[in-house]
Amino acid sequence: MKSIQTKLTVTILVIFVIAMGVLGGLNYWKAHEIIYNDIRKSMENTAVSSANYIGDWLEACKLERDNRWTGRRDNSIFGLCQ
Repeated sequence: MKSIQTKLTVTILVIFVIAMGVLGGLNYWKAHEIIYNDIRKSMENTAVSSANYIGDWLEACKLERDNRWTGRRDNSIFGLCQ
């Protein structure tokens, strides 16, 4: 027969392995959530920044086009939209 020491050791090891598995799963899930949210925020900020830059560039091109139509050359953005 198995000794009491072997039974206790196996039981404790099984409990330990199950607990570590559960904690590892929870840690993975939480880390995944944090990383996903950080990447999402970063992408949103990049998209907003790019949209603002493109909007500013488009406005500058419109202004440059309007200045060409009126014949004024006093704007420093000439050459930006070529």
